[in-house]
Amino acid sequence: MPLITFEGLDASGKSTQLQLLQLYLAQLGYEVVCTRESGGTGLGVEIRQLVQERHDLIIHPLSEALLYAADRAQHVSELMRPALQRGAYVLCDRYIDSSLAFQGVSLPLAVIREINALATENLAADLTFLCDLGVSTARERLQQRETAPDRIELRDNSYHEQVRRIYLEIADSDPGRICVLDTSASVESVAEIVKNRVKTRFGIDDGNPIYQE
Repeated sequence: MPLITFEGLDASGKSTQLQLLQLYLAQLGYEVVCTRESGGTGLGVEIRQLVQERHDLIIHPLSEALLYAADRAQHVSELMRPALQRGAYVLCDRYIDSSLAFQGVSLPLAVIREINALATENLAADLTFLCDLGVSTARERLQQRETAPDRIELRDNSYHEQVRRIYLEIADSDPGRICVLDTSASVESVAEIVKNRVKTRFGIDDGNPIYQE
């Protein structure tokens, strides 16, 4: 079954859209595995805490990229590939495109692609939704959260503008895989676009649900 990923700036709405797609697919009887990067495994939780929560550390961009790739290697091996092999839909909040966008501000994209090809053994997403939102709006949403911002979220607006630009450039280069969503629109209207794209891409007939044992 397919690997569907959700990408975008923090607070762009990607987690919300993932959850809504999970509900839709589960109602049709499909097994759905929802996960995230970083932190989708026990090792990933430790790496996430090290890279994103340790404000006292100065982490070199290449070290950061390699740590995220280590998380991804464990994630693919332990959780994602087994779920795909048994026929589940896997919905992942961030994947390789996140590394390209966030670490690509400081590193060549070719280097990041090579690292992640090794880490994932070339496991690529079948469909990606890029939740696109202006940086100022995303930052306003972040400020409304009760949780403290992590080390990446604390970077200045110019950094996040570059991340957004890289995301959109990646989407332009791979339109067959990446669907760009304007998440300044209502949650419901965006969810409808997501649902319809998934139905078309994977031949789902929601008038004839598959209720699995």
